[in-house]
Amino acid sequence: MTTTYDPKITALLCIDFYNDFLHPNGKLWPWVKDVAEQVNLLENLRAIVAAAREAGIKIIHVPHHRMEPDTYKDW
Repeated sequence: MTTTYDPKITALLCIDFYNDFLHPNGKLWPWVKDVAEQVNLLENLRAIVAAAREAGIKIIHVPHHRMEPDTYKDW
């Protein structure tokens, strides 16, 4: 079964793609390395992003943000 997505109404959300987690020189890489390598995390992320680009799907990077009082006060 092949699934297609209309690029006009579809986006790939990349949440928390931080170098500290995803780069071998990142501060937190040693904590996630074993699982990341076991599931081929980096290769799979590259493949997903490449497929979205090839399909013309918008890619949105969403950083994790801790809410604090008045976070949106000046927005």
